[in-house]
Amino acid sequence: MSNSDETFAACARLTAAFAVLVDHHRYEELGELFTEDCRFERPGATLSSRAELVAFMSQRDRAQLTRHLCQPPLIVETGPDEATGITYLAFLQGEAQEGGVGKLTGVTAMAEYHDLFRKTPEGWRIAERRVVPMMMAG
Repeated sequence: MSNSDETFAACARLTAAFAVLVDHHRYEELGELFTEDCRFERPGATLSSRAELVAFMSQRDRAQLTRHLCQPPLIVETGPDEATGITYLAFLQGEAQEGGVGKLTGVTAMAEYHDLFRKTPEGWRIAERRVVPMMMAG
């Protein structure tokens, strides 16, 4: 099926918003990007609801500096209310420093987000996200 500009823009915005919100520890807002019954998988964790996702993310170390650098996603409509997406991700970590600018400790991983997007009465949301590691530092 073809991509509509509206579908692409909505799904790409979800991907970009996830990166910003997770890096800025705004987990309640991050949860709103997902359906209530979402599934989120990453190495070491499988979460089965928005509430589980927010609780899991809220355990992240707030002192750790991270940046999730994402390329524009490849979005494919699979039906009138569903689309899939793949996004390449570079994960950067750093340490907080006095003076405000953190010290970059490295690009620690390259991964892909494999997403299922679903159109809901509230708009497009992430129904499933699977984090697939491709390369790891070390």
